[in-house]
Amino acid sequence: GSREITRSYAEKFYYNGRKQLSDEEIIRYVQGAYAYVKKIFDEFKPDAVVAPLLAEPSHMMIFHMARMRGVRSLCAVDSRVNGIWVLSESPYEDTGAFLERIDELNAGAKSNNAERAEKYITEFRETFKVPGYIERRWKKPLPFKQVRMELAPLRRIWEWYTRPHTDCIATLGPSLDCRPPRIILRDYLTKKLWSRAARNFPYYPLEGVGKYVYYPLQVEPEVTLDVFALHFKNQRELARIVALSLPADYTLVVKDHPDMLGLRPPEYLRDLAGTPNIKLVDYRIPS
Repeated sequence: GSREITRSYAEKFYYNGRKQLSDEEIIRYVQGAYAYVKKIFDEFKPDAVVAPLLAEPSHMMIFHMARMRGVRSLCAVDSRVNGIWVLSESPYEDTGAFLERIDELNAGAKSNNAERAEKYITEFRETFKVPGYIERRWKKPLPFKQVRMELAPLRRIWEWYTRPHTDCIATLGPSLDCRPPRIILRDYLTKKLWSRAARNFPYYPLEGVGKYVYYPLQVEPEVTLDVFALHFKNQRELARIVALSLPADYTLVVKDHPDMLGLRPPEYLRDLAGTPNIKLVDYRIPS
């Protein structure tokens, strides 16, 4: 299990500028991650751990070591209510004060926020409340920010030649933190080409679909795939299985995640669109 999840991260995070990591290299990576996580707890001795998320292997090691040593772990989780975040005490988002409070309310406890919640639900039913991060995603960046994004690869190439490579690990080869100029340019041009292919892809018109089940693809890598759903990580295969399992008069509508624009090869989209009983619709359609 640990080898499988680590291999998935190795395949996603480490670029093909070299041969694929072997089992022995993956084991060394896990051992190295464990060594520095253990060093944190042995030498720094934290009283609590506050993490942006608990997703990749070293995060999971931190969580489990903290639990073994009686150290509390906290990470912020999107509550799907605008302006409200939840503190979870588990990478599976299944423990914490928020869930304890839900149990209390279900047992009959009173809430001072009942009227506020009812008002929010009423407003939501009348008009969909778009999450703030969705609004920011679709908002066109200011011109100077667009220029900065376009020039970012040149800045990274300049830094490659002018700064020490403190994040580079020879045995791992090119990685997100250690990209030589050829990898930077390759990634930049590939994303441009793949983004153009995704924008111009002949998506199926949603209005032409009858009764359907909706499957929105998830970002990869992502905690919901790599921690919550280890047995359903291959989204194309999962979509195929679901499509074949539906009643005869239903079809499966699949929409890619907007954040994956330019990060999936055109072959991925063509494979999905060509799968029996799957209709791939435009990623720009609001969910």
